Amino acid sequence: MGKGTRTFVIFAVLLSVILFGSVVYLVWSKYDKTQYLSDISTFFYNDQQTPIYATYDDVTTIITHEGGTQDNYPKLYYYLTVRPIRAWLGADESQEPIILARTTGETILVYPTDSVDEGIVCLMRGNHLVHYKVSIISLWSNLKKGVSADGFGEVKNTVTDERVEGTEMKNGWVYTFISIAVVVIIVLALMVIAYAVWTKYDVTTYNHALSCLLFSDSDAPFVATYNGVSTSISHLENVKKIDYYLRVSPRRVWLGADKGGEPIVLEFGKEGTVTVYPQRSEDRVLVCIETAKQHAQYSIKANNIWNNLQRAISPEGWSIHPNEITKP
Repeated sequence: MGKGTRTFVIFAVLLSVILFGSVVYLVWSKYDKTQYLSDISTFFYNDQQTPIYATYDDVTTIITHEGGTQDNYPKLYYYLTVRPIRAWLGADESQEPIILARTTGETILVYPTDSVDEGIVCLMRGNHLVHYKVSIISLWSNLKKGVSADGFGEVKNTVTDERVEGTEMKNGWVYTFISIAVVVIIVLALMVIAYAVWTKYDVTTYNHALSCLLFSDSDAPFVATYNGVSTSISHLENVKKIDYYLRVSPRRVWLGADKGGEPIVLEFGKEGTVTVYPQRSEDRVLVCIETAKQHAQYSIKANNIWNNLQRAISPEGWSIHPNEITKP
Protein backbone atom coordinates (compact mmCIF):
# COMPACT_ATOMS: atom_id res chain seq x y z
CA MET A 1 0.00 0.00 0.00
CA GLY A 2 1.53 3.31 -1.09
CA LYS A 3 1.88 6.36 1.12
CA GLY A 4 -0.91 8.19 -0.71
CA THR A 5 -3.24 5.23 -0.28
CA ARG A 6 -2.35 4.89 3.40
CA THR A 7 -2.96 8.59 3.97
CA PHE A 8 -6.33 8.35 2.21
CA VAL A 9 -7.34 5.32 4.29
CA ILE A 10 -6.31 6.99 7.54
CA PHE A 11 -8.17 10.16 6.58
CA ALA A 12 -11.25 8.15 5.53
CA VAL A 13 -11.24 6.24 8.84
CA LEU A 14 -10.90 9.45 10.85
CA LEU A 15 -13.67 11.11 8.85
CA SER A 16 -15.92 8.06 9.35
CA VAL A 17 -15.28 8.11 13.10
CA ILE A 18 -16.09 11.79 13.30
CA LEU A 19 -19.25 11.43 11.22
CA PHE A 20 -20.40 8.50 13.34
CA GLY A 21 -19.56 10.43 16.50
CA SER A 22 -21.49 13.44 15.20
CA VAL A 23 -24.57 11.31 14.53
CA VAL A 24 -24.33 9.77 18.00
CA TYR A 25 -23.92 13.21 19.53
CA LEU A 26 -26.95 14.59 17.64
CA VAL A 27 -29.10 11.66 18.76
CA TRP A 28 -27.87 12.02 22.33
CA SER A 29 -28.49 15.81 22.25
CA LYS A 30 -32.08 15.20 21.15
CA TYR A 31 -32.59 12.70 23.96
CA ASP A 32 -30.86 14.98 26.46
CA LYS A 33 -33.04 17.95 25.52
CA THR A 34 -36.17 15.80 25.81
CA GLN A 35 -35.02 14.64 29.24
CA TYR A 36 -34.45 18.24 30.35
CA LEU A 37 -37.92 19.31 29.23
CA SER A 38 -39.36 16.33 31.08
CA ASP A 39 -37.48 17.30 34.25
CA ILE A 40 -38.75 20.90 34.14
CA SER A 41 -42.30 19.77 33.36
CA THR A 42 -42.22 17.33 36.27
CA PHE A 43 -40.97 20.03 38.61
CA PHE A 44 -43.75 22.46 37.70
CA TYR A 45 -46.73 20.18 37.13
CA ASN A 46 -46.22 16.75 38.71
CA ASP A 47 -47.24 17.77 42.24
CA GLN A 48 -49.47 20.83 42.17
CA GLN A 49 -50.47 20.35 45.81
CA THR A 50 -46.96 21.22 46.98
CA PRO A 51 -46.17 24.90 46.32
CA ILE A 52 -43.04 26.15 44.60
CA TYR A 53 -40.95 28.52 46.72
CA ALA A 54 -38.85 31.05 44.82
CA THR A 55 -35.99 32.93 46.47
CA TYR A 56 -34.02 35.79 44.98
CA ASP A 57 -32.26 38.73 46.58
CA ASP A 58 -33.27 37.46 50.07
CA VAL A 59 -36.97 37.62 49.21
CA THR A 60 -38.97 34.36 49.14
CA THR A 61 -42.33 34.08 47.39
CA ILE A 62 -44.76 31.23 46.89
CA ILE A 63 -45.38 30.96 43.15
CA THR A 64 -49.09 31.31 42.40
CA HIS A 65 -50.76 28.69 40.25
CA GLU A 66 -54.45 29.08 39.48
CA GLY A 67 -54.63 26.65 36.57
CA GLY A 68 -54.89 29.27 33.81
CA THR A 69 -52.54 29.96 30.95
CA GLN A 70 -51.68 33.46 32.21
CA ASP A 71 -50.49 32.57 35.70
CA ASN A 72 -46.85 32.30 36.77
CA TYR A 73 -46.37 28.53 36.29
CA PRO A 74 -46.61 28.40 32.48
CA LYS A 75 -44.73 31.69 32.12
CA LEU A 76 -41.75 30.47 34.16
CA TYR A 77 -41.91 27.08 32.46
CA TYR A 78 -41.78 28.81 29.07
CA TYR A 79 -38.71 30.90 29.90
CA LEU A 80 -36.84 27.92 31.35
CA THR A 81 -37.42 25.75 28.29
CA VAL A 82 -36.48 28.10 25.43
CA ARG A 83 -33.72 26.50 23.32
CA PRO A 84 -31.98 24.57 26.11
CA ILE A 85 -28.39 23.56 25.36
CA ARG A 86 -26.26 21.42 27.67
CA ALA A 87 -23.64 23.63 29.34
CA TRP A 88 -20.70 21.36 30.14
CA LEU A 89 -18.64 23.74 32.22
CA GLY A 90 -21.37 24.67 34.71
CA ALA A 91 -22.39 28.10 35.97
CA ASP A 92 -20.64 31.04 37.61
CA GLU A 93 -21.56 30.32 41.23
CA SER A 94 -20.27 33.70 42.40
CA GLN A 95 -23.47 35.20 40.96
CA GLU A 96 -26.72 35.30 42.94
CA PRO A 97 -29.10 32.64 41.58
CA ILE A 98 -32.86 32.43 41.51
CA ILE A 99 -33.77 29.40 43.64
CA LEU A 100 -36.92 27.41 42.87
CA ALA A 101 -37.67 24.66 45.41
CA ARG A 102 -40.38 22.36 46.69
CA THR A 103 -40.67 20.90 50.15
CA THR A 104 -40.34 17.47 48.53
CA GLY A 105 -36.65 18.27 47.96
CA GLU A 106 -36.69 19.16 44.26
CA THR A 107 -34.62 22.25 43.47
CA ILE A 108 -33.75 24.32 40.40
CA LEU A 109 -31.12 27.06 40.41
CA VAL A 110 -30.98 29.67 37.67
CA TYR A 111 -27.75 31.68 37.38
CA PRO A 112 -27.29 34.86 35.35
CA THR A 113 -24.56 35.18 32.74
CA ASP A 114 -22.80 38.15 31.18
CA SER A 115 -25.77 38.45 28.82
CA VAL A 116 -29.19 39.59 30.05
CA ASP A 117 -30.68 37.28 27.43
CA GLU A 118 -29.13 34.09 28.81
CA GLY A 119 -29.27 32.03 31.97
CA ILE A 120 -27.77 28.77 33.27
CA VAL A 121 -30.35 26.35 34.68
CA CYS A 122 -28.99 23.83 37.21
CA LEU A 123 -31.00 20.82 38.36
CA MET A 124 -30.32 17.46 39.95
CA ARG A 125 -30.66 14.35 37.81
CA GLY A 126 -30.14 11.25 39.87
CA ASN A 127 -26.98 11.85 41.89
CA HIS A 128 -25.38 14.48 39.71
CA LEU A 129 -25.94 18.09 38.77
CA VAL A 130 -26.60 19.06 35.16
CA HIS A 131 -26.42 22.53 33.61
CA TYR A 132 -28.31 23.95 30.66
CA LYS A 133 -28.14 27.31 28.94
CA VAL A 134 -31.45 28.90 27.95
CA SER A 135 -31.69 32.08 25.91
CA ILE A 136 -34.39 34.54 24.90
CA ILE A 137 -34.62 38.33 24.80
CA SER A 138 -34.73 39.87 28.29
CA LEU A 139 -34.66 36.44 29.91
CA TRP A 140 -33.19 37.50 33.23
CA SER A 141 -35.53 40.45 33.83
CA ASN A 142 -38.54 38.27 32.98
CA LEU A 143 -37.42 35.53 35.36
CA LYS A 144 -37.01 38.07 38.16
CA LYS A 145 -40.46 39.42 37.39
CA GLY A 146 -41.94 35.93 37.44
CA VAL A 147 -40.64 35.19 40.96
CA SER A 148 -41.35 38.65 42.37
CA ALA A 149 -44.33 39.50 44.56
CA ASP A 150 -46.12 41.08 41.59
CA GLY A 151 -45.57 38.11 39.29
CA PHE A 152 -46.82 38.30 35.72
CA GLY A 153 -49.81 40.52 35.02
CA GLU A 154 -52.64 40.35 37.56
CA VAL A 155 -51.49 37.03 39.03
CA LYS A 156 -49.44 37.85 42.12
CA ASN A 157 -47.16 35.64 44.18
CA THR A 158 -47.32 35.39 47.97
CA VAL A 159 -44.40 36.80 49.94
CA THR A 160 -43.40 34.48 52.79
CA ASP A 161 -40.69 34.26 55.41
CA GLU A 162 -40.42 30.52 54.87
CA ARG A 163 -37.57 29.45 52.65
CA VAL A 164 -37.17 25.93 51.30
CA GLU A 165 -33.56 24.85 50.80
CA GLY A 166 -34.41 21.73 48.79
CA THR A 167 -31.75 19.42 47.39
CA GLU A 168 -28.08 20.06 48.10
CA MET A 169 -26.76 21.09 44.71
CA LYS A 170 -23.29 19.59 44.55
CA ASN A 171 -21.69 18.30 41.43
CA GLY A 172 -20.31 14.77 41.63
CA TRP A 173 -16.60 14.53 40.76
CA VAL A 174 -17.20 11.49 38.54
CA TYR A 175 -19.75 13.35 36.41
CA THR A 176 -17.52 16.43 36.28
CA PHE A 177 -14.58 14.28 35.15
CA ILE A 178 -16.70 12.58 32.48
CA SER A 179 -18.00 15.93 31.21
CA ILE A 180 -14.50 17.38 30.94
CA ALA A 181 -13.22 14.17 29.33
CA VAL A 182 -15.96 14.31 26.69
CA VAL A 183 -15.06 17.92 25.84
CA VAL A 184 -11.34 17.07 25.70
CA ILE A 185 -11.97 14.04 23.46
CA ILE A 186 -14.10 16.10 21.06
CA VAL A 187 -11.48 18.85 20.92
CA LEU A 188 -8.64 16.34 20.39
CA ALA A 189 -10.62 14.57 17.65
CA LEU A 190 -11.18 17.87 15.85
CA MET A 191 -7.48 18.72 16.25
CA VAL A 192 -6.46 15.34 14.80
CA ILE A 193 -8.72 15.89 11.80
CA ALA A 194 -7.48 19.44 11.31
CA TYR A 195 -3.86 18.28 11.57
CA ALA A 196 -4.44 15.44 9.08
CA VAL A 197 -6.03 17.83 6.59
CA TRP A 198 -3.29 20.41 7.07
CA THR A 199 -0.54 17.75 6.71
CA LYS A 200 -2.04 16.60 3.42
CA TYR A 201 -2.20 20.22 2.20
CA ASP A 202 1.35 20.94 3.42
CA VAL A 203 2.87 17.95 1.62
CA THR A 204 0.93 18.86 -1.54
CA THR A 205 2.32 22.40 -1.33
CA TYR A 206 5.86 21.07 -0.91
CA ASN A 207 5.53 18.71 -3.87
CA HIS A 208 4.12 21.48 -6.04
CA ALA A 209 6.95 23.85 -5.13
CA LEU A 210 9.52 21.11 -5.81
CA SER A 211 7.97 20.37 -9.21
CA CYS A 212 8.04 24.04 -10.16
CA LEU A 213 11.76 24.16 -9.38
CA LEU A 214 12.86 20.85 -10.90
CA PHE A 215 10.69 20.93 -14.02
CA SER A 216 10.40 24.63 -14.76
CA ASP A 217 10.01 25.86 -18.33
CA SER A 218 13.36 27.63 -18.13
CA ASP A 219 16.00 26.37 -20.56
CA ALA A 220 18.72 27.08 -18.04
CA PRO A 221 19.64 24.01 -15.93
CA PHE A 222 19.89 24.20 -12.18
CA VAL A 223 23.22 23.88 -10.41
CA ALA A 224 24.03 21.43 -7.62
CA THR A 225 26.97 22.12 -5.30
CA TYR A 226 28.57 19.66 -2.87
CA ASN A 227 32.04 19.54 -1.36
CA GLY A 228 33.25 22.45 -3.47
CA VAL A 229 32.18 20.88 -6.77
CA SER A 230 29.30 22.41 -8.77
CA THR A 231 27.55 20.54 -11.55
CA SER A 232 24.87 21.58 -14.00
CA ILE A 233 21.95 19.14 -13.87
CA SER A 234 20.56 19.14 -17.39
CA HIS A 235 19.74 15.53 -18.14
CA LEU A 236 16.18 14.48 -17.35
CA GLU A 237 17.28 11.11 -15.93
CA ASN A 238 19.28 12.81 -13.18
CA VAL A 239 16.49 15.31 -12.49
CA LYS A 240 14.01 12.44 -12.11
CA LYS A 241 16.29 10.67 -9.64
CA ILE A 242 16.65 13.81 -7.52
CA ASP A 243 12.91 14.40 -7.73
CA TYR A 244 12.18 10.83 -6.63
CA TYR A 245 14.38 10.92 -3.54
CA LEU A 246 13.19 14.35 -2.39
CA ARG A 247 9.55 13.18 -2.40
CA VAL A 248 9.85 10.02 -0.27
CA SER A 249 7.50 10.44 2.74
CA PRO A 250 8.18 14.13 3.47
CA ARG A 251 7.35 15.21 7.02
CA ARG A 252 7.45 18.79 8.21
CA VAL A 253 10.17 19.49 10.77
CA TRP A 254 9.31 22.39 13.09
CA LEU A 255 12.16 22.65 15.59
CA GLY A 256 15.06 22.15 13.26
CA ALA A 257 17.38 19.19 12.81
CA ASP A 258 21.07 18.39 12.52
CA LYS A 259 22.63 20.83 10.04
CA GLY A 260 26.21 20.14 10.99
CA GLY A 261 27.21 18.18 7.88
CA GLU A 262 28.25 19.52 4.49
CA PRO A 263 24.98 20.08 2.58
CA ILE A 264 24.00 19.53 -1.02
CA VAL A 265 22.79 22.87 -2.39
CA LEU A 266 20.46 22.93 -5.39
CA GLU A 267 20.20 26.42 -6.88
CA PHE A 268 17.50 27.33 -9.38
CA GLY A 269 18.59 30.84 -10.27
CA LYS A 270 16.21 33.40 -8.76
CA GLU A 271 13.40 30.85 -8.44
CA GLY A 272 14.60 29.30 -5.21
CA THR A 273 17.02 27.04 -3.41
CA VAL A 274 16.82 23.53 -1.99
CA THR A 275 19.43 22.62 0.64
CA VAL A 276 19.80 18.97 1.67
CA TYR A 277 21.60 18.16 4.94
CA PRO A 278 22.90 14.70 5.88
CA GLN A 279 21.72 13.14 9.13
CA ARG A 280 23.26 10.51 11.40
CA SER A 281 21.60 7.81 9.33
CA GLU A 282 22.42 7.51 5.62
CA ASP A 283 18.73 6.66 5.13
CA ARG A 284 17.53 10.10 6.25
CA VAL A 285 18.12 13.70 5.13
CA LEU A 286 16.80 17.15 6.03
CA VAL A 287 15.46 19.17 3.09
CA CYS A 288 15.16 22.94 3.40
CA ILE A 289 13.18 24.51 0.56
CA GLU A 290 13.13 28.26 -0.03
CA THR A 291 10.99 29.85 -2.71
CA ALA A 292 8.86 32.96 -2.93
CA LYS A 293 5.91 30.97 -1.49
CA GLN A 294 7.55 28.16 0.48
CA HIS A 295 10.02 28.40 3.35
CA ALA A 296 10.02 25.14 5.26
CA GLN A 297 12.07 22.09 6.17
CA TYR A 298 11.17 18.43 5.81
CA SER A 299 12.57 15.11 6.95
CA ILE A 300 12.95 12.57 4.12
CA LYS A 301 13.63 8.87 4.74
CA ALA A 302 14.61 6.32 2.10
CA ASN A 303 17.16 3.51 1.83
CA ASN A 304 20.68 4.92 1.26
CA ILE A 305 19.17 8.28 0.27
CA TRP A 306 22.24 10.40 1.06
CA ASN A 307 24.59 8.37 -1.14
CA ASN A 308 22.02 8.20 -3.93
CA LEU A 309 21.56 11.99 -3.94
CA GLN A 310 25.36 12.43 -4.09
CA ARG A 311 25.47 10.10 -7.07
CA ALA A 312 22.66 11.98 -8.87
CA ILE A 313 24.51 15.33 -8.63
CA SER A 314 28.04 13.94 -9.24
CA PRO A 315 29.80 14.65 -12.55
CA GLU A 316 29.12 11.04 -13.60
CA GLY A 317 25.41 11.25 -12.74
CA TRP A 318 23.22 8.16 -13.20
CA SER A 319 23.96 5.56 -15.84
CA ILE A 320 25.08 7.14 -19.15
CA HIS A 321 23.87 10.64 -18.30
CA PRO A 322 26.77 12.66 -16.83
CA ASN A 323 26.41 16.15 -15.40
CA GLU A 324 28.48 19.11 -16.54
CA ILE A 325 31.00 20.53 -14.10
CA THR A 326 30.61 24.31 -13.82
CA LYS A 327 32.94 24.89 -10.85
CA PRO A 328 35.72 22.41 -10.02
